[in-house]
Amino acid sequence: MKTKKEENLELKYTGCLDGAKTIYLHYGIGDGDKWDNVTECKMRKLKTCYKTEVTIPAGTELKFCFRDADGNWDNNYGSDYSYTGTAKGETPVNVYSSVQVNPYTPKIK
Repeated sequence: MKTKKEENLELKYTGCLDGAKTIYLHYGIGDGDKWDNVTECKMRKLKTCYKTEVTIPAGTELKFCFRDADGNWDNNYGSDYSYTGTAKGETPVNVYSSVQVNPYTPKIK
């Protein structure tokens, strides 16, 4: 059986920054309070939420929070958000109060 090397995730956001013109996902791979490879990406504004996709190494923990263009942050009251990836093709769904993380299959161009 082949082990997955990466996991593709779809993140949907509706939280305290909802209504902002632009929202960014601020994320990295973490262990405890440590974040590595920190980066940001602009989320797409849809009718019901903001959405983006990210790819993480299988079995790692995604640490993330959100900010708007005015410098306002949603960091889950200082606890940040997290999602622990799977290693063998399982498809869990973690749902937070304002964040939904789903495995997804990227479109091949």
